[in-house]
Amino acid sequence: MGKKEVEMKSKMEIEKAIEVIESLLAGLKKGKVFVQHGDKVIEITPEKMVKLEVEAEQKKDKEKIYVKMTWHKKDLTKEIEKTIKHKEKEDEKVFKITQTAPVIENGKK
Repeated sequence: MGKKEVEMKSKMEIEKAIEVIESLLAGLKKGKVFVQHGDKVIEITPEKMVKLEVEAEQKKDKEKIYVKMTWHKKDLTKEIEKTIKHKEKEDEKVFKITQTAPVIENGKK
């Protein structure tokens, strides 16, 4: 899958900016965020563990706050392969134990 990106930069009143941020927070809480600007839309699904960066800057005539949240998407294929390999190892152990166990018939070995 290629890179998908939506960027929004706009001057607005602080109340409107708060609404946008609250909308992002609501999506994060639900586990799915939709970002749309014009005809471009992107859906992101955050993982349980994220990296959060917050930076504040103050100059003589300008202030800014920068918030960045990143995460790596789990590769479900790798997770499934890990589970299968673990299951195969467990099956091997069971097979080996069964294979080496003595056979007892009528109380005799």
